[in-house]
Amino acid sequence: MPKQVKIENNAKIFLYFSMFWCISTLMHQMIWTEWSIQSIPLGWLVTILCVAHIFTYGKHKLIFSLAVLTSALWYFSRQPFAVNHLYFETIMSLLMSAVIIAYYINKKNNIKLTTLPDYFALHAIPLLRSCLIILYFFVVLHKLNYDFFKTEISCGAVLFENLVNNLRLTKVVFIEYIYDNNQTLISNFSIYTSLIAELLIPILLLFRRSRNFGLVFAMLFHFVLAMEGLGAIVSFTAMMFTYLILFSSVEMVDRVIETTQRYSRYLSIGAVIAVAMLSISYLFFTRNIFNMLVGLTWVTYIITTIIFYISHIKLSSKNSIKLSSPSLVLWIFPLLVFINGFAPYLGLKTQTSFSMFSNLITENGRTNHFFIPSDFQIFNYQKELVYIEYTNIKNISSPDAWNKDRKYNLLLFEFIRKINSVDSGYVKFNVNDKSHYIEKKNGEVVKSTIELHQNRLLKKLLLFRPVYSENISYCQQ
Repeated sequence: MPKQVKIENNAKIFLYFSMFWCISTLMHQMIWTEWSIQSIPLGWLVTILCVAHIFTYGKHKLIFSLAVLTSALWYFSRQPFAVNHLYFETIMSLLMSAVIIAYYINKKNNIKLTTLPDYFALHAIPLLRSCLIILYFFVVLHKLNYDFFKTEISCGAVLFENLVNNLRLTKVVFIEYIYDNNQTLISNFSIYTSLIAELLIPILLLFRRSRNFGLVFAMLFHFVLAMEGLGAIVSFTAMMFTYLILFSSVEMVDRVIETTQRYSRYLSIGAVIAVAMLSISYLFFTRNIFNMLVGLTWVTYIITTIIFYISHIKLSSKNSIKLSSPSLVLWIFPLLVFINGFAPYLGLKTQTSFSMFSNLITENGRTNHFFIPSDFQIFNYQKELVYIEYTNIKNISSPDAWNKDRKYNLLLFEFIRKINSVDSGYVKFNVNDKSHYIEKKNGEVVKSTIELHQNRLLKKLLLFRPVYSENISYCQQ
């Protein structure tokens, strides 16, 4: 009898997670709509499968399986030009795909198995939790640098100012007065509060007595953070909610499923209305109206989830949670998350390494980190800084999208990536005190004193931030 209860719980947790995962995936699709603009089949397939899984209330496990497999291909195909959390989603989708494929192969080979929800709950869910804890670890680690604590450039201060402006709080007279007369104090508050919150959340989630509080605290923190208004942060919040709910107690999962079943008719009507409104606004109205409806949908979803958790959660969780899988092979995915997060300190990529909004500097043989030295680097990618002497190629020296008025240099890897995309032009530049010249005509290299070939896999895996000329790490995604 206890065994039967466990199986039933696994089925509920699988259903619960799969629905949240599809919702956050659709949120990613609504923020980045190139799949519809460019009619990309993979993007359409991911979207359709997630909608189908939600509207069939997870009845068909094959739909979710196909959605996960397709999403892994979709996210990987968009690399390396994707935001940090979509790189994390890529690894998560690959992890889930590996588990799902292993289940169906074993099933085909007549190996004794339980159901997909049981197999998924045993092998995938514990490692998804572990990967989330690792992500929080690097979000904090990257911010332990001197520039993050400088109020004039810190991302903690910049994002808080954006949040205040986005919510138009300074239009309220007394708030405007307080903000104008205490900017340094408020900036320091936002810097330390964000760092302490991101440090506390994974610690609270790991312990049974504090887990429920940590779960609600994490939801509230990420919701407030997303009020900054940037689409990438909205998408990131949706993703975080999906993996945070894996720390929910069995009782909470039961309550949510019972409630959704009780009000399934109203939820279905609401979902149909939401899809119809979003589709009509996307096809017939301006992008601003579509974005407003996306925001409204997201806010409704997030606030409903938070209110439900606050009203039903108990302070102490009775359930223990697993963070490991019996399959040692699957540990490669948490290891990938760890290596990806540690990449800047190894001399590898600085973008999509979970260093978003951290002010971290590791390029050009220097670092602003408190305790990880630049000597740690075993690769030279970040030491090859390009200084352009003259050129007629415009996109090489175009303004940085995040800090448009700041001058910057490119690392050689990114410089060559840009040169390879240029049809015609010339450039003379300097790398590590060596002068080089490249000239192209009609897509062909006329002259080059440097190797322009780049490995395809490395082009997918590596991406580097611009390096600002003032040796300051301004806030970047």
